[in-house]
Amino acid sequence: MEYNIDLQIDKQSLIETKSFLIKIGNKESNWLGDVSIHHQATDKFRLLEAVLLDHRLNVVRKIKAKDVYTKNADSRSTFFDDHLEDKFSLRHNQFPYYIKYSYRIIKRDFLFLAYWIPQYYSNVSTISSSLSLTRPMDYEIHLDSIGEFTYSSTRAAGLITEKWSIKQPKKIGKADFSPPATESLQQISIVPSDINYGVKGSHASWEDFGEWVANLNSGLDLLPEEEIATLKKKFGHIEDQDTLIKKLYHHLQDNTRYINVSLDIGGMKPHPAEYVLINKYGDCKALTIYMKALLNAFGIPSFYTLVESGSNPKSIRENFPSQQFDHVILCVPTKSDTIWLENTVSYLPYNYLGSFTQNRKALLVNKGGSQLVKTPALTHTDVHQTNTYHLTFEGDRLTGTLYSKLKGEDYEKIAYVETNLSSQEKKKYCHKYFNNQGFELIDLTIHQNSRSLPEVELTAQIDLPKHLRQVGPLRIISLPASTMPASEVFKDRTRPVRLMMPIDAHDKVIIDSSQNWTWKLPENFSLISEFGTYQITYELVNNSPVINRRISLGSRDIPIENTAELYTFLLEIETYESSAPIIPTH
Repeated sequence: MEYNIDLQIDKQSLIETKSFLIKIGNKESNWLGDVSIHHQATDKFRLLEAVLLDHRLNVVRKIKAKDVYTKNADSRSTFFDDHLEDKFSLRHNQFPYYIKYSYRIIKRDFLFLAYWIPQYYSNVSTISSSLSLTRPMDYEIHLDSIGEFTYSSTRAAGLITEKWSIKQPKKIGKADFSPPATESLQQISIVPSDINYGVKGSHASWEDFGEWVANLNSGLDLLPEEEIATLKKKFGHIEDQDTLIKKLYHHLQDNTRYINVSLDIGGMKPHPAEYVLINKYGDCKALTIYMKALLNAFGIPSFYTLVESGSNPKSIRENFPSQQFDHVILCVPTKSDTIWLENTVSYLPYNYLGSFTQNRKALLVNKGGSQLVKTPALTHTDVHQTNTYHLTFEGDRLTGTLYSKLKGEDYEKIAYVETNLSSQEKKKYCHKYFNNQGFELIDLTIHQNSRSLPEVELTAQIDLPKHLRQVGPLRIISLPASTMPASEVFKDRTRPVRLMMPIDAHDKVIIDSSQNWTWKLPENFSLISEFGTYQITYELVNNSPVINRRISLGSRDIPIENTAELYTFLLEIETYESSAPIIPTH
């Protein structure tokens, strides 16, 4: 494909023209003929051209206005959304063929001039791509780039036109346990030096950008006096500040729900606290502003904090102050600690960020003193899981009870399932969860002791048909798999490794039998490396095998040249486990 962007600054508007020429060579690539174009309702959008071409580039069909379907863009959990999607199809049944289309969007409100990644589709080769920007000579910009490009510029009539182009940009495929590809793909990002978006501001520094956010949010974190009086009547007797913050957070969780609301200034400006008070819902921005207002009612300062969410987020480009975030949390400094509040879910405990926002840079917005900070990282203690198996071995069947105490990401998933899914969906999820571990689930009980503890307990009745096999006259029992990642993932890596969270677990397996078996147990084994540890011990207690296995893997970034050592460490564990059977004999 060929992919080009032309940008022009005209007074305070950004005119963006994009053009595409795509070759579709076979039926498997026919999906490329279905085109979706996203833009905001406040933008002026125009489809300039959309044609289907045969293999000789002769026009077969042109898209007409009646062929274009416009709808609200799909967004998970969206209730209101001012983003539109224009869709049309240029599919053909004779290969190869080409599609060619271009469109123009005129924007009045914008933070980015360009976020250009020449490799448009991860799985489709780009032959050539270009970005050009025409602006007045006194219109200043900030630019950040990854990779090398062919560059040219011209000046005429008070304007400067800059152009970056590239042929056959590199493709980077997805890889497990790797940083997002967008951290490595060739790209150019451009922002205006001065912000004129809602309120005036600057991209000169993170402090300046945070000041713009603070001014955009000014006056939104206030509640009506009658509501403040109600809150003080309900919570005013609480003297301990930490207890009061927790009670107010539970008040938020129990009385609001998350819905994505992307209206007003492109979704950057929150709805005011009173909006959430009235409607009982909001997006991450509005709910955080509401929580901030609850604290304000009691004179407790807090800080609106922008963060990139997800269990594997792209790293913030610290030398390029700009809007690089998709989520908001609240930071509450206290005399004894710094409290972090995730305001969009009801099932996570107080002062728990979890896998969604832990261990990454964020922008703490503080009028007159905004700065990049790092959110707390989940520790080995925070993710430590225990699994106790009481198994019964009877002839050709291995069955039993599993008692698990889950923390970290597994806890978060189960807590979400318990809170948000229907009974049928829960059942389907739980069966899949145990099947992935090689178990057949018979019965399951889920228990959470306290809303303040980031842990959940499972009691499962399970069959383990994959863990008992007959080899000649012998029956061989293999242990349930550990939570260490598979070594194969790290073999011959072409991408660096990122382990965002540690892994830490203690598995205890007790095998009972009503028959008088003689047990052949493997030797104890331990392995220590810079990446983590593995230790397993075996003993007989009243003629029942008792196995204790402890594993630990640290969170870190690992460059490509060191990934072979991680692979070797994990492979050595797998090799041991595959050659350490538990054998009962008479």
